[in-house]
Amino acid sequence: MHDPDPGEPDRLDQLRPELRAVLAEGLGRLEGLARRPADGPFSPEVPRALAAAGLQRLVVPLGRGGLGAGLRETALVLAALGARDGSAALGLAMHSQIIGGALQANAGSWPLPLLRELIDGCASDGGWAGTAAAGGDAGSPLPGADLETTAVPAAGGTYRLDGQEAWLAWLPSLHRLLVTAAVEDGSALFLLDPLTPGLEIEGGVAAFALRGSGSGRLRLRDVAVSADRLVSCRPRGQPDHRGPAPRAWFGMAVAAVYLGIGEGGRAAVAAFAGERQPSDAPRGLGLGPIPSLAVRLGRLDATLRVARLVVLETARRWDATPAGDAAARQALLDDVALAKVTATNAAVSATDEALRICGGPGLAEGPLERAFRDARAGLIHPPLDDICYQSFAGRLLGASED
Repeated sequence: MHDPDPGEPDRLDQLRPELRAVLAEGLGRLEGLARRPADGPFSPEVPRALAAAGLQRLVVPLGRGGLGAGLRETALVLAALGARDGSAALGLAMHSQIIGGALQANAGSWPLPLLRELIDGCASDGGWAGTAAAGGDAGSPLPGADLETTAVPAAGGTYRLDGQEAWLAWLPSLHRLLVTAAVEDGSALFLLDPLTPGLEIEGGVAAFALRGSGSGRLRLRDVAVSADRLVSCRPRGQPDHRGPAPRAWFGMAVAAVYLGIGEGGRAAVAAFAGERQPSDAPRGLGLGPIPSLAVRLGRLDATLRVARLVVLETARRWDATPAGDAAARQALLDDVALAKVTATNAAVSATDEALRICGGPGLAEGPLERAFRDARAGLIHPPLDDICYQSFAGRLLGASED
């Protein structure tokens, strides 16, 4: 596996010491979970272990008892965790992108009491949060599917919510749900407690990938929600008044997770290649002397290194852009989309190459087989490839007409 040169800025030793310590403790606690299947069903011990290490406070400001990570530090942490456990990384990513997106949203776009509840909960009770915005049948609304949950104004300044949501990572362990619902003239965002009457949490989805993520279904049956749980409303066809931060944090968190999954697959195939001994090759060199395999190893390594550079540089540029420069941050969303499609496709390509190198042993249950499956979940995580590429084409053609 590629060992970064000490001068490269993407080494984990570039994290602040307190972040390195928390990450190391989190990884150690995951390793220490007794007899937990590497790819078994969701275990609530995983979010408990990461909370005990302090990772639920990753992006909470220092002044509120958190670790104060920016987007680049968050990406480094998520990639490192993804290389070990993609399902755990996804749960942490979905939580962290909510916190980061809320903290960096346009001023006043989050009601202060709800924002405080969200942030302070991370320190007081584990406070894991998740996003409910993918309908049970249609999937994510971002590619154009209709929302399956509706919110109708009711008496006494309340709303009545009905519908279903799916693919909520760590659903059994979530303390707060950010639910998107269709309203008459657009969409609305609510912050809910999972114990709210009418909310029903169903078992995890029997999925091809990320089987330990605890992704389940949430059903809403005539759920009464007071108006003070409303985060925001977005009229149909209008931009999100929260600004670009929620999209940036979501896209970059997803990119970092799948980058890490790909890098975990790279580590597995590198170990395999180093341990295998061809009968006609010098002892101790593994599969390295075989030219065709060396080409595949080098190609998958190069693919992942490019993806890492794109992800971390995009995150660095976001962190370096002043929060008040809305236009500059909005412009960076194009690069966020680029980082996401680059990272997810790099993970898919690299794990495919890795299986070709390993042959039959790579299909046996283990880290490489798991990375191969988990990487493919990135292809259906928004923003989707086709949407991004169409956007890139529109920008390119628009520039050529100027």
